[in-house]
Amino acid sequence: MIFTALLGNPVEHSVSTYLFSEYAKIADLEYTHIKLNVPAEVDLPVYLHSLHKIGCAGVNITLPYKLAVVKYLDAQDDRAQAIGAVNTVVMGNSGLIGYNTDGVGAYRSISDHLRPVKSGDRVTVLGSGGAARAIIYELYQRTDEITVLGQIPAQLESLSKDFHNPDRKPLQVSLIRDAALYDCLRTADFLINATPVGMYPETNDSLVTPALLDRLEQERSMKDLWTFDAVFNPHTTLMLKLLAQRGSPTCSGIWMMIYQAVEAFALWTGKDVSQAPFRDIEAKLQHLLEQRYSHG
Repeated sequence: MIFTALLGNPVEHSVSTYLFSEYAKIADLEYTHIKLNVPAEVDLPVYLHSLHKIGCAGVNITLPYKLAVVKYLDAQDDRAQAIGAVNTVVMGNSGLIGYNTDGVGAYRSISDHLRPVKSGDRVTVLGSGGAARAIIYELYQRTDEITVLGQIPAQLESLSKDFHNPDRKPLQVSLIRDAALYDCLRTADFLINATPVGMYPETNDSLVTPALLDRLEQERSMKDLWTFDAVFNPHTTLMLKLLAQRGSPTCSGIWMMIYQAVEAFALWTGKDVSQAPFRDIEAKLQHLLEQRYSHG
């Protein structure tokens, strides 16, 4: 029996138990994935070391611990170290080893369900936390026309410093303000939301407002603004709905969850499920999320 866990706060909304059980069926493994709510950061090392002690193969880390977990690990791979955030931990004889599969999952979502990012594409990223760092890392391999709008000055400063590359154009960072967002979106090719804004239960929230879109439509077509939201619950956030209504191609964060889990599952089990029936799985996950909301 292999078992893994999700650690975060909150975790009730997650559909990861179903997702990993589907991958286990494909791999023909006896496998269980559990969700554990970690009340505060001070509790995180207790959960990690207790799970390791009882034979857990590994954990996914979700909000708000993707940055904090790093200090409790024995080692990280190169990607996680460069990103500065961890969403997957492998537990074994070598201790607690951190990885980051979020960025790979997000970029595959963008590439498969919107279009690949090309050199020179202008990207606006909302957010500066762990998910944002992972996504920016992958995007910065492909374009250096990236503007990051965040809400925490210290995180923005850290991002700018950590991702500094003398051979590339530096990241542009600024606080999220309507004026800054408007200026970015007038010319952006991609809009990426990597904040939790719009996540259940605050499903009526969106950093992009109808009034802002009304102004933008006076200057540009939305049909060539490719929009990705890392939030997966609800499946289609208010931001995605508003952009889709104006003609923007959109992609739900459910795809990021699906693809990052492929990478995590391989790290934990050694099994490749990269050819899973993803469309069927995505439809089932969407149904599960809709059922959850309809019951309050």
